[in-house]
Parts: sequence; structure tokens; C-alpha cells
Amino acid sequence: MPNQPSSGSENYDIEPGPIDQFDRKLKFNNQQSLEIDTTSYQSQIYGLDIQRIGWEVTIKRSRSHYRLERIKGYDKHGTEKNADESKPVGDLCDIEHKLHFPREEKSCFYSFRSNSRQTHCSFTHFQLRHLLATTSPTDVFYMNDYSVYHWNTIAKTTEQSNGKTSIERKLLDLHKGHGIIKDLTYMGNDQIPGILISTLNASFPYLAVGGFKGEIVIASLENEGEIIYNGRISSASNSITNYMDIRGNTLLVSSNDGVVRKFDLPTMDLLSAVSFEYCINNAAMQSHNGKLMAVIGDTYDVVVCDQEGTKASMMKLKGHMDYSFALSWNPVNEYQFATGSQDRLLCVWDIRRPSSPVYSIPAIIGAVRSVRYSEDGQFLASAEPADFVHIYNVNSNFDKEQLLDFYGEIVGLDFSKKDGGKSLYVGIFDRQFKSLMEFSRFSTDSTVDDIFI
Repeated sequence: MPNQPSSGSENYDIEPGPIDQFDRKLKFNNQQSLEIDTTSYQSQIYGLDIQRIGWEVTIKRSRSHYRLERIKGYDKHGTEKNADESKPVGDLCDIEHKLHFPREEKSCFYSFRSNSRQTHCSFTHFQLRHLLATTSPTDVFYMNDYSVYHWNTIAKTTEQSNGKTSIERKLLDLHKGHGIIKDLTYMGNDQIPGILISTLNASFPYLAVGGFKGEIVIASLENEGEIIYNGRISSASNSITNYMDIRGNTLLVSSNDGVVRKFDLPTMDLLSAVSFEYCINNAAMQSHNGKLMAVIGDTYDVVVCDQEGTKASMMKLKGHMDYSFALSWNPVNEYQFATGSQDRLLCVWDIRRPSSPVYSIPAIIGAVRSVRYSEDGQFLASAEPADFVHIYNVNSNFDKEQLLDFYGEIVGLDFSKKDGGKSLYVGIFDRQFKSLMEFSRFSTDSTVDDIFI
């Protein structure tokens, strides 16, 4: 249904006075069914669920009871199970204990700041969850309905070229006939309305979008989304663009056709192409302008090699027991990177000790679909397919963890840029509660009894 933004006069962030506090709270509770935003103030003062889910009124059960039911409804990959495919998830008492005490010490590094229902995040493939990216403390890009949108988290609105104000800005429209794609006959289906977006990434001044048929679209963020490149890098029958890594003027593309391609930006000249015997789900370049790359795909191995793929440079790291889709290098430590797999493990690696992961941390509901380091390298965030995001303190050897607990499929996550990663953004898809969540870093680490999620 269309969003219904609240009017300007209903500013619930203004602290209520003693006279109108009860009336304001009653009015606030009556608006839980509307698609309006939630702020940290509203969550703290009124005890409102950060997603505006009315548990006792609408869901007719407690949040904790629904949580355990939902965990039982997912398989190891984090997808909802059919009745005849039910698999045990272990002792629910153990799971419930982990929800409250995920690791040795429950910590709070990031606090809930806002939940924007004005943004409609979505995804297209259950295994590909890299559909949200940031370029600054306040600029977030996400996908919905064959298009890429830009959201400014401070203004909450965007002024269009025609002078009108809208709640979100459609930066790229990839529907057929909208100037990007004029012929989709290569898809073999006349009913397909445009490029089916499989992944996106952004690093100023570039926005990169990949599609299910080997499409790549590069837009300039300096020139209002002007298209720099639009084409297909592969015509193979299985050519999904699974991931794109941007470092400076270099683009690294991971494809289902088994090839990792490196391009120059903005020319899109092909610099190298490294072929593997399996689908490549993610490849990322080493931080600090390093010459290496890490590669994961439809194999249990994690490969580290130079970006030209020379055989002499190849190392195979073993530690996962299923295919992997998530990968991120530590921005301040060129020797460390993290991977996430369908075996429900987050593995942290040190290429100086490649015999095994230096840390191996289990997830709760399913596969680890997305991982991101903060810009200053202090924190690592990992996302499961739904409901859970884990934040680890890198400097504490990953012993301290914060668990973000909400409801909905996670389309992607990213730390803010150009400020060290002071904000964490999480895109959520749900038929009723789709949104964009923002969490802000505390100035000092603290153990929490009053975390707002």
C-alpha cells in the first residue's frame, strides 16, 4: 500500500509537556498501523516497538513467543521451510539463551536511531543480499522495483528537478524504455519489464548496478546519476552478476559464469579476467591498495590470489562447510578479511596464518549473507537472511558482540562512509514492515541492560 507520511504538525520528537503527555501517547499508539517512521525518542519514551509492530494487539502473541516460532520456520540457509522440509533447529532453550546472551559479554556499540518506513527496500534472489550501499554519513542507496533509490537520512526528503519534494529519489530507473535498456530480447521473455537487479554497490563518485543476465550499469554520483556505462559483460546462459567491489577507479565483478573481471573506471576497459571452475559469488580487493583479492563461490574453499589470478599466488583457505556469499576486507588491516557462508559461520581470516580461520562464529537463524567492516576497522557487522544482525568489536578479538533483533528479510547493510562508520544502515523487506533502519555508534563502549531493540 502507498506510504502515508505523517504531517509536519505531528512531530513526536518534541518532548511532551505534563498536560498533553497522556493524549499524545494515546494518539501515538493509535497510529501504529500507519506507515510512519519511528525514532529513538519514541521508542524510549513510549516503549514502542522500533518497527511499530503491535504484538499483543495485531499479532496476538508476545514478541518472544513469536521469535521462537519464527526460528523453527527457517532452514539452515535462512529460507522459510515447507511443511515437508522441516528440519530441527536444535534445543530452543539454547537458542533463547543465545538471543539474550549471544557471547561472553552483551555489549552495545550502536543504538537504534530511526526506522524509516518511507523507504521500500527489496531483493530479488534469496542468496544475494548486497542491495544497499552508502557513500557518506547520510547518503544511502537501495533497490526496489527495477530501480535504485537515493535516501538522505538527514533531510528525509529530496527536491526533484521540477521543484517538487518527494520522500525518496529514484536515481536509476531500469525499466524497459526508460533510457537505460531499450531492448530486452536477450532475456527471452517479452513480459520482463526491465533489468532484474541482483546486486549494487557505491563508492563516490560511482554507483554500480548488476543484473541477472550479466548486465552492468555504472552511474556518476557527481552528475545526478548520469549513465557512464550500460552493457552486458557476459552472454553465458548463467551469467548473474553476484557482487561488485569498487576501490578507487577499479571495479571487480563476480559472476555466475565463473569469471572474476577487473575493469577500469570510468572507461570500463577490461584489465583482467580470472576464470574458475565454479560460480563466483563474491570477490573483493585487498585493502590498502593491496595486490591480492579474496574469492568465494560454489565451493567450500576460500581462495586468495593476486588480481591477475596467477597460479603461483593462489592459496586455498579451508574452514567453511558450504558455499559462501559474503566477503569483506578490514579497511585498516590488509591481512584480515571476513567471510560468511551457508554453513551459518562467520569466519575471520589472517592471510599470514592461512591454515584455518582465526575466528569462527556461528549465526542463529541461517546463512551469513552479508558482512561489512566499519571504515575505521573497529567493528564488523554480519547479517543473516532475516531478523538478526551481529556487530563485533574487532579490537576485542571478536569476544564482544551486539545482537540487533528485529523482523524481516535483510536486503543488505552498510556502515556510513567518510566518518569512520558512525552509523550502520540495514535494509529490511517485509510485506507490511519494509523499511530502512539506522543505528548510531555510542561514543564509548558500554554493557547494556536498556538496549532499545
